[in-house]
Amino acid sequence: MISEYGYKRHKEKARKRQADQTASGRDIGIIPKVSCPSRRGRCRNSLLRFLKVYFPVIFYLAWSPNHIRIIKKLERAIKHGGKFALAMPRGSGKTWISVLGALWAIAYGYRKYIVFVSATDDLATSNMLKIKMSIETNDKFKADFPEICYPVAKLEGIANRCKGQTHGGKRTYIEWNDSRLVMPRIEGSKCSGSIFESASITCGNLRGKSYMTAEGISLRPDFAIPDDVQTKESALSPTQCVKRMEIIDGDIMNMNAPGTKMAAVMPCTVIEKGDMADFMLDRKLRPDWNGERLKLLDAFPTNMDLWDRYREIWGQSQRDHDGSIIDATAFYEEHRKEMDAGAIPTWPQRKEQDEISGIQYAMNQFIENRKVFFSEYQNSPESKQDETKQLTKDALILKLNNLPRLTVPLACSSVVMFIDVHDKLLYWEICAFGEGFSGSIIDYGTWPKQKTKEFSMNEARYTMETEYKDMGRSARIYAALSDLTTMALGREYIREDGSVLNIARCHIDANWGPETPVVYQFCRQSVYSNILTPCHGRGILANQKPISERKRERHEKMGLEWYISSNKQKRTVRFCVYDTNFWKTATLQRLITSEGDPGCLSIFGTDPYQHNLLFMHLCAEYFTPTSGQGRRVDVWKTRAGRPDNHWFDALVGCLVAASIDGITLNETKPIAKKPRRVVNLPAYIPQM
Repeated sequence: MISEYGYKRHKEKARKRQADQTASGRDIGIIPKVSCPSRRGRCRNSLLRFLKVYFPVIFYLAWSPNHIRIIKKLERAIKHGGKFALAMPRGSGKTWISVLGALWAIAYGYRKYIVFVSATDDLATSNMLKIKMSIETNDKFKADFPEICYPVAKLEGIANRCKGQTHGGKRTYIEWNDSRLVMPRIEGSKCSGSIFESASITCGNLRGKSYMTAEGISLRPDFAIPDDVQTKESALSPTQCVKRMEIIDGDIMNMNAPGTKMAAVMPCTVIEKGDMADFMLDRKLRPDWNGERLKLLDAFPTNMDLWDRYREIWGQSQRDHDGSIIDATAFYEEHRKEMDAGAIPTWPQRKEQDEISGIQYAMNQFIENRKVFFSEYQNSPESKQDETKQLTKDALILKLNNLPRLTVPLACSSVVMFIDVHDKLLYWEICAFGEGFSGSIIDYGTWPKQKTKEFSMNEARYTMETEYKDMGRSARIYAALSDLTTMALGREYIREDGSVLNIARCHIDANWGPETPVVYQFCRQSVYSNILTPCHGRGILANQKPISERKRERHEKMGLEWYISSNKQKRTVRFCVYDTNFWKTATLQRLITSEGDPGCLSIFGTDPYQHNLLFMHLCAEYFTPTSGQGRRVDVWKTRAGRPDNHWFDALVGCLVAASIDGITLNETKPIAKKPRRVVNLPAYIPQM
């Protein structure tokens, strides 16, 4: 009979034996030695060599010069920090280069915590799968990086084994799931405890990402890869484009710990003109991202007549040979020298089995779908039909009329002003108009005046707050309006023939909700109250009744998509309401009308650089044609990146003021107006 003491000893031995067996099963044992240390060492300082040596199956074509340049830029960002955006032709491997560049960065210890950001959760998971497959299935990589791959192999695809895995009796703390990979903690390994993590850009938890290590150290990301973070839907929405850029700039690029320089690469595709990718790749607008916009063809062939003939044969060949282009290829081979002339392919080796050259491959993509070719392969989407009428800086440069500032063109008979109200600055514009809205911008600026030619409202150094330090916001706006109108409305404007004109109407934006009452108060109390009018712009859509069709009330004056109300039950002074969509399109028509044609709106001066910021404001919006209830309406929106558009708003307001003053869009009826002169009003001429 076994004593109680003997039974306890037997039970303890069984428990220990079972624990030893369990621990032995969880321990991965000795890590294999590096198969080829020299091969691994040669790839340490060259991402390009790393990709060539370990991933020849993925990158089986010869590298193009563009590939080499991009890979070197990625290597530099990984080693030293920095960021860049790149758009490459579809199928060029930009995502694989970025993903495997991240693996190189972890494997050699250049980066510790890498975050992949994708447009959707599925795409985020896809990037993690690329990393997992590269570690689990690449024999050469497994042989040379056993400290990474051997512990992963011991999991045998069972993620639940992560918690119990040990090496030399110590937990490896490996994680291996669809959203996070934590490299095993192996003594002496440069990548011990390094992290890959993935998320969608709309997940809402990118800000403040961190990971607590077994030692109690909080790791923060030091390398981010926002990979094609826009969708076709978001590319068409300026609001979504802006939101994604704010997430990249505000959340993703500030994930790093203090003292650690963030590295970032953003592979992207330009889907629509003006979308997020188009904006981030523009080195003038975003020089910090050092964008690279690469094309499949740097130049098209010069003999397009032969390619037109090729197109016909290409289509007929597919009809005759069940989708084969054999006849088209034979035609190309016969005329290749003439058909290749002038073409510059960026990747000559890229072609399909039934094609002869990279040029033929590129032109086949062009023939098959022109829109997709320019978007996906050239990263330069073609303008839509209506976008040819959109404003561009180059077009505005041609609008300079060589007249001095403040000079009214001879054909103009009305001078008007508009003030766009904000809490930091007042943006103002003065225009002169004549028959058919022919005219000129004769002056513009901000109050307070800025001392630099390039600034944004958010970055302005001289604001109403610095100018009127001891006042509240409402008082500052009131004081600024008073000083600005004293300067502008008390001044005489000389026409080319020597006639003297004064500002006939000055409209002030009253749409800025918090301070609408102070605008009305100023317009009522100002010495210039007879020419001041608070204004409210309304963007009326195609399915809404236009202002011209609304029923006129007895206290209203109706005009061309505007009305003035003197209903004192609503407001203490008369106010104006106008359709911004209609008048923005009318403003566009004036600006795209060539010099010399009726209705042309020009800009004072001779130096385009002087007006560079004005041009940016005027080009800050675009329109989208819409239809509804038998009407066509151009709906105007701000371009991606939320650029300042305040002088464009002011110019639109000037056209409305001129319309109220009697200027008409009917270019066949001359408007006879005598120059006006305001007397006995305070005058102030600013020092320029």
